[in-house]
Amino acid sequence: MNQRKQSSRVNHPTWGRAAGFTLAEMAIVVLLIGIMLTMGLGMLNAQRDQAAISVTKQREALIQEALVTYLGQNKRLPCPDLDFAAPDGSGDDDRLTPGNTTTRCAGAFGLIPFANLGLTREMALDGWDNFFSYQVSVTPNNWTLTSSFNAGSTGGIISNSRDAAGVVTQIAGNAVAVIISHGRNGSGAYTVKGTRNALPTAGTDEWANTNGNLPATKWKREFTDSAAATGGLFDDVVMSLQPGDLISPLLQRKGAKSFEEEVAQAQQDIEAIKSALIGYVIRLNQLPRADSDNSGKVNCGAAGANDGNPEALCLTGNIPWALLGVPATDPWGSRYKYSVTNALTSTVTKAAFIAAPGTITVNTRNASETTLTTIVNAPFVVYSYGRDNVAYYVNAAGNNALCTALAPASPSPPLAPNCLGTRELANRAATGVFEMKPIVIPSPQSGFSPVLGFDDLVDFASKGTIDAKLP
Repeated sequence: MNQRKQSSRVNHPTWGRAAGFTLAEMAIVVLLIGIMLTMGLGMLNAQRDQAAISVTKQREALIQEALVTYLGQNKRLPCPDLDFAAPDGSGDDDRLTPGNTTTRCAGAFGLIPFANLGLTREMALDGWDNFFSYQVSVTPNNWTLTSSFNAGSTGGIISNSRDAAGVVTQIAGNAVAVIISHGRNGSGAYTVKGTRNALPTAGTDEWANTNGNLPATKWKREFTDSAAATGGLFDDVVMSLQPGDLISPLLQRKGAKSFEEEVAQAQQDIEAIKSALIGYVIRLNQLPRADSDNSGKVNCGAAGANDGNPEALCLTGNIPWALLGVPATDPWGSRYKYSVTNALTSTVTKAAFIAAPGTITVNTRNASETTLTTIVNAPFVVYSYGRDNVAYYVNAAGNNALCTALAPASPSPPLAPNCLGTRELANRAATGVFEMKPIVIPSPQSGFSPVLGFDDLVDFASKGTIDAKLP
């Protein structure tokens, strides 16, 4: 009985080798597991990249919305944050004069000024936890100055794309702002530690996205990890904002006006100021003096500048809006200006006011510069420097080129004009001769003629009109 059982066990076909896998089978299993792990890690990395890209695009959309809101509230875009060395970034925009929003940006390229935009620091980081870069347009229209912004302003940042064959296509319309994530490789990005990653290879498209060179060109391309590709490897996630991307939402919310609407508002304000001045004469038989704008005009001191009240002996400056109860600031963020005849600010009787002539000259012209009328005895003028405070001239190539842009006249004095149109220059000089003509705003992309821009709004009431209203 025991012998039969033993024989049966020895002859079983599966009992002639060890139980379990052979070495060859084990090798195959290990190989398969390695392949599966590699595939799994690849899929995991791909999923992580997609998640990071999704977070990045969501935050870029939030930043765009914040820029729209900021533009509607301030009539300008913020400057970039240049505090790269700070451990977490200050989140404040940096200007040539810190805290003075009428001065230009210290740089057109930097980090998202998240504090100014009302965003958290986290919202200024992309999906790979690096800071977004931010480029803003400062030419031909400086979108960071209220005096330069209007619903018709163009951008100055060139946005390019490149296909797989390396063919370059410019995205329609120049951008006014570009928000840049430097992607998974983070080349050139500023980190939360206050350091900057190594820059991409000079001359590549990613390299162009890491600097503020002017004129600015930024790239928005499909992903490629090939360094041999035209323009180099590319994994940046870029949002390029055209004027309509920021202004259209504002117009829908009634948060911005077209240029024509702004001009109409300024004309309405100036008419109200004229009426208030005439009312002042009716009450007191004299005109008020000007409020100093601290621009160095004769007899206009710095004390009390921009407080809306007249200053002793000040004849050219801001309108004394507090005294008159009239609008102080035009739709483009500058004070309404005022120049008055000296003799008419000290009369105390109706007869004395009527006897004293005005001494201000106003030339009215048409768009072709033909002089229509010349008023030589205006008692006062009320005026606005207009939307842009810039002018254009024809360069040697026959194209329009931008002249030096002026800072808002209030509260800071305007910069010395470079090649500003002579008609606007006369109004800024305010030496007693003022110019009125239709608004002419040439396009820097066209051969517009005449090429000298003019967008000042000037008005006055004749001496006879005021005299006739005196009781």
